[in-house]
Amino acid sequence: MINHKIRYNILRSHLAKNESSSILEVGCGSQGLGQYFKNTLFTGVDNDFGDYGANRQTHVNMRAIKASALDLPFENDEFDITFSLDMIEHIPEKLRKKAVKELIRVTGDKLVIAFPCGDAARRADEEQLAKLLSQKKAVPGWLNEHVELDYPDESLVLSAIPDDCSTDFYWHESIKMHRITQKIEQLTKGTSYIDPLLPFWLINLLDKKGQNFYRLVIVVNKKGPNHEG
Repeated sequence: MINHKIRYNILRSHLAKNESSSILEVGCGSQGLGQYFKNTLFTGVDNDFGDYGANRQTHVNMRAIKASALDLPFENDEFDITFSLDMIEHIPEKLRKKAVKELIRVTGDKLVIAFPCGDAARRADEEQLAKLLSQKKAVPGWLNEHVELDYPDESLVLSAIPDDCSTDFYWHESIKMHRITQKIEQLTKGTSYIDPLLPFWLINLLDKKGQNFYRLVIVVNKKGPNHEG
């Protein structure tokens, strides 16, 4: 789906620089990054690989492990790089800090964590929910979970990060682009045949257009100096 491809555009530069690294994705669903990075082998963790009822086979490049983000079955620093995209907002607020600490614990070098953040993202999701309900259309499970919980913010992640790590922040997916994407998804009923027509370079260009954004990306470098915001 287009919204998945836009989300995974976050990983493009990180994977290009870490081709030989051991990679973990937490909250990956059945396909994870393998859907768009065909030559990348990785370990994927989720508590349910059913994709909210789609029940697809897990991606051939993924070593799928069913587990909770709150108790990852790995050693400290086991993976060079860890990704978690649009996962932390599905965890109850009081448990999110624990989840972030687990992500950091199993990461040896770099953690990339991204999530919907801020009032603009909240309004966009609430508007989409209201539109679906008014049209008597099915509401995706992920959207219900988004609006039922408070959105995470950068202070949550920072509070879980050790002092000897460095951090970088940037915004991803303009609200305008997000709304257009949701309209396309509704019209195409979530099919993926448009994905190949939207190259990553175009996504990258469109992503930067706008003043309000849907998603915050935080990159944690475990081998860096003190925090850099």
